[in-house]
Amino acid sequence: MNNAKKPRNLMQVGESSCQSNDTIEILVQALQAAVQIREEKALLHEICRIIVEVGQYKLAWVGHVEAEGLRRICPIAFWGEEEGFLASIKVTWADNPHGYGPIGFALRRRHPVIVHNIQRDCPSEAWRSGAIERGYQSAIVLPLFIGEIPDAVLVIYAGQADAFDQETGILLLSLAENLGHALFSLRNQSVCSNGKEIERLSRLDLLGQMAASVGHEVRNPMTTVRGFLQMMLVKEPTGSNKEFYHIMIDELDRANRIISEFLSLAKNRTEKRRPMSLNTILETMYPLLNAEAIKNDQIIVYELCNVPSLMLDESEIRQLFLNLVKNSLEAMPKKGVVRIRTFYSNQTVVLEVADTGSGIPVHVLNKLGTPFLTTKEGGTGLGLPVCYGIALRHNAAIDIKTDDAGTTFQIKFSTDNALERTVS
Repeated sequence: MNNAKKPRNLMQVGESSCQSNDTIEILVQALQAAVQIREEKALLHEICRIIVEVGQYKLAWVGHVEAEGLRRICPIAFWGEEEGFLASIKVTWADNPHGYGPIGFALRRRHPVIVHNIQRDCPSEAWRSGAIERGYQSAIVLPLFIGEIPDAVLVIYAGQADAFDQETGILLLSLAENLGHALFSLRNQSVCSNGKEIERLSRLDLLGQMAASVGHEVRNPMTTVRGFLQMMLVKEPTGSNKEFYHIMIDELDRANRIISEFLSLAKNRTEKRRPMSLNTILETMYPLLNAEAIKNDQIIVYELCNVPSLMLDESEIRQLFLNLVKNSLEAMPKKGVVRIRTFYSNQTVVLEVADTGSGIPVHVLNKLGTPFLTTKEGGTGLGLPVCYGIALRHNAAIDIKTDDAGTTFQIKFSTDNALERTVS
């Protein structure tokens, strides 16, 4: 009896793992869409498409929630096998028979609702018959909140019963929370937009909030997979698959580094700022950077002037500086020079990284700092957004000057961040 059960349980574990992977992929693609698409209806349409195509669901739709009056739910975006379903149902979240379905229940109780089997569990006859007719067998209802107010609802239908287990529900709840952040960001931007800087900061803030949840959700299953690969490597230290195990572990480690870049964007990360000399941090990094430059037949020149001490997070400043210098080295041919300066001017401490590359094209310059924008093969497009996020947390500004003779980045730390006016 026990032996008969084991294959079925292992298959269920495998199916659950595949479903989790699909849901994580939905989270990642939704994150990219939320950062890149700055129009609300287009974003919601794209999120629905991602859910249906990546998750292989029947239908996903988003409805606007009326806060007062009839409390209707008005569909504003959908993707999938809709077949007139949304027009055939009258959905509200009012306390009346039309609001007694799972959508009304989810909004009134302010938490997600999973309908494991629509034919068996759905109390609303109109909603149940229309769903079954179109092959919808289970569903999940996810309220979208802007602040404390339910503003919209995301509903996903699957073609099989019990399609939404607890783990999938938790991941999709993260999606709903992130989508709420995205809607808030878009509306806040439209109300107070004063130019490209506000839009860029808005995107960074949004990406930071979403990265915190998505990053951890993706990292957890990766840790499990890496552990199993290491176990297999120990069991087969000289086997024919040894090389493949090492490749897979290296790729997982590379993905983990990308996730770390995601998490570097999280605005709510713990700050570890303390009184520090900017010059000291830069000097400790010279051997590493100079070795990289020599390897590529390039030159790094330091010109560090006396500047006031600042309240700095050393690891973040190292990351910012490393990203900028690596970008400069990659932008130059052999014999190129990267000049690194610090100086104190107009109550501001300036860190300057200048290269002798060919400059940044205008069409790229206008979008610089946009997450996922990259001109490098295999690049993540997160290096500069991470720099902007670090600068933002240090109350610093980034200025860029570029032409066909090279590019100069200036990180300007206000002396409001300085511990003292004496030089160090």
